[in-house]
Amino acid sequence: MANQLQKTTIDSVVDLYHNETGLSNEQSFLFLVIERLLANLELTPIDIEESIVDGSDDCGIDAIVINDESARPQVYFFQSKFHSAENSFEKTFPGGEVEKVRSALEEFVLKGKINSKYQNSRLVDKLHSVKNLRKQNPKYTLVFCSNGLPPSSSAKIKLQEFVNECNTTGDFVSIEYVDIDRLTKDLVAPSVTKEINFNLQTVGGYFYESNGDVKLFVGMVEGEEIAKLVEEHKDNLFEKNVRGFLKKNNPINREIISSASGENSPYFLYLNNGITITCKNNSHTPAKESPNLIITSGQIVNGQQTARSLYQAYLEKRLSNDVKVIVRVLETENNNILPKIIAATNSQTKVTSRDLHSNDEIQRLIEKSLLAKGYFYEARKNKYHGKEKTLRIDAEVAAQAFYSIMSEQPARAKDKKKELFGDLYTDIFDDATKPEDLLLCFKILEKVRILNNIPKYQKKYNFLKDAALHTAALIYRISSNEDRSHVDESHDFEKTYLKVLDSSNTLVQKLAKEQKEKYEHRRTFKDPETYERIVEILKKSKD
Repeated sequence: MANQLQKTTIDSVVDLYHNETGLSNEQSFLFLVIERLLANLELTPIDIEESIVDGSDDCGIDAIVINDESARPQVYFFQSKFHSAENSFEKTFPGGEVEKVRSALEEFVLKGKINSKYQNSRLVDKLHSVKNLRKQNPKYTLVFCSNGLPPSSSAKIKLQEFVNECNTTGDFVSIEYVDIDRLTKDLVAPSVTKEINFNLQTVGGYFYESNGDVKLFVGMVEGEEIAKLVEEHKDNLFEKNVRGFLKKNNPINREIISSASGENSPYFLYLNNGITITCKNNSHTPAKESPNLIITSGQIVNGQQTARSLYQAYLEKRLSNDVKVIVRVLETENNNILPKIIAATNSQTKVTSRDLHSNDEIQRLIEKSLLAKGYFYEARKNKYHGKEKTLRIDAEVAAQAFYSIMSEQPARAKDKKKELFGDLYTDIFDDATKPEDLLLCFKILEKVRILNNIPKYQKKYNFLKDAALHTAALIYRISSNEDRSHVDESHDFEKTYLKVLDSSNTLVQKLAKEQKEKYEHRRTFKDPETYERIVEILKKSKD
């Protein structure tokens, strides 16, 4: 039964997402649902943000997620309602909104038509991407999510009639309802079907604190101890962990396995965020060091990637015997605080490849060099939170801008962003890297983004957001006869910007005419050939 406590818990998680992503509360709620409902798809934050089409004239469709990695693609249409009022958990999903999205999808799914009246270009582009999959017989899932109650019985009946009409020749359409009750129990604070009891042998010193109804133990455990725990209890150990396992070929888990089995294994303790376990009871002898914990009804609620990766390294006989892990054990049966602990520990930013490089000498040198110029270079995300925003230089954005502009690889910088601090790291950061070049590229891209937000340009060039990296790279390229160190300050910057957009538009219109309904802005600006094709158009316009 929906209640105020559930709403408060969800609100607290939404606030965390809002602070982390900068999205509105409504979009942060949608972000939360997509991430947790589709955890098995391994979506990155960028993937989720790009899937959101919420805006004017969105026909009730707030996000479209496409999974085309399997033989039969899966398409998810989300309609979301986030209520902020105190007792809004009692509100039923609006019937009018349900009907609006049903009508739009009836036309699109059954007839394959994209209404020419749609003015939301992000929605239209996504629909074209979906339409181009029709020959592969994709399966569609309609997700209605809300921090209130599900649609009324009459609305559900109409939706089921639509599903039945679509499925007369096979299994094509299904519906999922994510209301406040399901969101809290299954996605934010899932229940446990089997009680897990186990012992955990710690090593070395520890910290213990009791706050009445919550007791905290923090200590170290050998990696093999965690691996054997996973081997014994498997999935039952993670039932309250809202994030699915990302598989060993995920970059994060590859990094965990590598650091647990390579020359850095003695430093694993310092490179990893550790594991958080909740339990009903935790007892241990009052030893000064290395107590053995007796845990009742234990669950790993954060650190699943670490635990499973250690188990994988153990199975492959690669786990070094000097690997140690920080473990936080929280004992509580307080039903008010437990969901918040689970939600908070699973809403923290993951340790990324960028984080692992944040203390590299080259990153520190870049930071010091730019600090002398009055800029705050953030090798670690939000390191200079509170400083003047226009003076903060995000390392990931700077790296993406640098690789787009200096290496003339905007398509790869767009499509392979997560590799910037992975396989592409040494292509960007080495002894020859000039901090002033990173700063310049960052400033060019930021200036492009500012211009991209001008309504008259958005109206004229509906591919702006997809082409930002290309635009920045091309502005720099055709400004080669000027003093490049001041491209961003040139009084002709906006003029050059428009010249680039006109040339990009020439290509876009040509491709749209050739490809017709198969054309997608997103695909065009991920094509490595696009950059040079626009360069050729610019050359001809100059001639």
